[in-house]
Amino acid sequence: MGELASEPFAHLAAARLEEARLTAVEGRVEAGLALGQHAALVGELEALVAEHPLREALRAKLMLAMYRSGRQADALAAYQQLRRILDRELGLEPSPELHRLEEAILLQKIRTRLGAAGRGAGRRAPGRRPARTDDRSGRPRPRAR
Repeated sequence: MGELASEPFAHLAAARLEEARLTAVEGRVEAGLALGQHAALVGELEALVAEHPLREALRAKLMLAMYRSGRQADALAAYQQLRRILDRELGLEPSPELHRLEEAILLQKIRTRLGAAGRGAGRRAPGRRPARTDDRSGRPRPRAR
């Protein structure tokens, strides 16, 4: 297998697999953030950002994790670091989405606690009864017309 590593098709396959792995990691991190594991994810995200400094999605997750861990200054520093890297290496500015995140952090307009989507989503509101069912199947009764 080692002799195939230098073949062009192997480089393409490796790049596709690495992209798929990073996408999966981003999804797992997103789930962790939704569960409120901000402080626990900061170290992992810092390592991922160091490995992939131009990947804005990872940088955004790092900024969010830092901010929600009470590290607003570090979150803003992470944005400024990306801004310098993009300017120096590519002559670009961060994406509008990342700029909006920086602005929201500056203005403290991001919830630091989980909202309804993160806690108990799908639970009934207090005082509301479940929908009536027709039989023991659990399916709701059809509405009367």
